[in-house]
Amino acid sequence: REVYVVSVTPGVRLLGSAEVAVVVVLAVLVLFTTILNSIAERVKEIGILSSLGLSPSHIAQLYIFEMVIYSVLGGVLAYIVSLGLVAGLALLNIPTMGLYANYTASGTLLVFGIMFFSILSTALYPAYKASKLVTPSLERKWKISTKPRGDVWNIPLPLRLASKLEAVAFLEYIREYLDYRRVERVGTYQVLKYELRPGKDNTLAEIIAECQLAPWDYGIRQFVYLKCFKLEGGYNFELVLKRLTGPYSSWIISNKSLVGDIRLQILMWRSLRDNEKERYLRKGRSLLERWRL
Repeated sequence: REVYVVSVTPGVRLLGSAEVAVVVVLAVLVLFTTILNSIAERVKEIGILSSLGLSPSHIAQLYIFEMVIYSVLGGVLAYIVSLGLVAGLALLNIPTMGLYANYTASGTLLVFGIMFFSILSTALYPAYKASKLVTPSLERKWKISTKPRGDVWNIPLPLRLASKLEAVAFLEYIREYLDYRRVERVGTYQVLKYELRPGKDNTLAEIIAECQLAPWDYGIRQFVYLKCFKLEGGYNFELVLKRLTGPYSSWIISNKSLVGDIRLQILMWRSLRDNEKERYLRKGRSLLERWRL
C-alpha cells in the first residue's frame, strides 16, 4: 500500500504586471517633470549653496540624497496606506475582488523597490542639471589655482572678510584647529608648533606653523604661513607653504590634503552659529587690543 499526504499551500501569483508597468512609467514621468520644476524654482537656493563653497558634485549629491529620503518615506507611506485601505474595506464588508494585504517580505521589498528606483531614476538628470548651475565650467571640484615655485607655494584662499575683527577671529579659529592637529601622526599631517602673531606692512596678522606631512617615513617638513592682508573693501587670506625637508614631488602631493583641510575649515567658519562665532569674536577683540591694532 502507498500512503499519499495531500496538503494545501497558499501561493501568490502576480497578475497585471504589464498594466502596472504603464502606471509606473507615467508616475516616473510626472516625478521627473516635478523635480525639474523644483530645481528651476530653487535657483536662488543653489546660488546660496555655491556661495557657501559647495562644489558641483556636492550640489548633485545633495539633491540625490534628498530624493533618496523622499523615496524611502514614500515607500513607507504607500505601504501603510495600502494596509489601511484593505483593512478599511474589510471592516466595511466591501468586496475586495481578491484584493488582500500581503505581509510577506517579498511584497514589502517589491513596494519599496518600485518606489525607490522610480524616484532615484528621475533624480539623476535633475541633480546633474542642478550641479551645472553652480559653475559653467567643466571643472567639477575645487582645485589649487597655483603651482609651487621652487620650495615656496603661494595659494590664495577663497575667503574675503569685511572687518578687521572678523579676520582676526577667523585666524583664532584656525589657531584653535591647528592645536587639535598636534596629535602625533594622526591623519595626513601633524602640526609640530604654531604661533599667531601680528603682521607687518600690509599684513594684518598671520599664523606660522611647522608641519610634518604623511607619509611619515619620507620626512616631509615645511613651514605654513596663513596670512591675512588688507585689500580695498576687505581682508583676503593667503596660504604660503615653504618646504624644509623631504622629496619635492611627495611634498606637492601631500599638501593637497592640507590645503583641502584648510578650505574645509573656511566652509565650517561660514556655517558657525552666531553664539559660536561670538566666542571667537571676543578672542579676536582681545588680540586686537593686545596688539594695539
